[in-house]
Amino acid sequence: MRDLIEPRIENPQRALRVLDCLVETMTGFAIGTVAGDVFGGVRTWFGDDGLVALRRQLGSWPHACRDATPIELTYLEDAAQRPLVNELANKLHVRFCRVSRDVRDLITAIEAERLPVADAMFGLLATEENLERRLLAELTFGWSMFMAAIARRPFPSRENRTARSQALWLSWEHQLGGRPVLTRSEQEQAGYITLVA
Repeated sequence: MRDLIEPRIENPQRALRVLDCLVETMTGFAIGTVAGDVFGGVRTWFGDDGLVALRRQLGSWPHACRDATPIELTYLEDAAQRPLVNELANKLHVRFCRVSRDVRDLITAIEAERLPVADAMFGLLATEENLERRLLAELTFGWSMFMAAIARRPFPSRENRTARSQALWLSWEHQLGGRPVLTRSEQEQAGYITLVA
């Protein structure tokens, strides 16, 4: 968060509305990334039968959005100079706490199915691409999208981003513009992350 620049705000209500959209997009990205890695691991290790059993155990997952009322906290030492960045940190903290419950439910479902060698699968998944690094990369880009949106400037190019990242931010851009979001088949082609976001 220390590298995020506080933008100039002409319309505070609109800025907060766009910020809320950014928070929900990052929340969807986080849970979609975790789910994509875990479901992919289950399919690799246990085949489609393991995946079907896991989905049956999970039922409706992830759960409907729980109350995400921000807690009034000051995250940044310079919160007075960067109130929107501080608000972003505050709201992400609350939403990620809610997401951690969904992740626990996912892990519990795997344990309930007593899938053999699940511990080994989790160990290997933990050594793969770091979730924190992926989140920071998307958050940094998302902040540049946010700043362009509130300044009503053209959005930064998505050209050099991964296919998942491009689909995520294209969907976000469409949502902000009131245009139809990607169709389900377009989202499925881009991967599970955009379905959650």
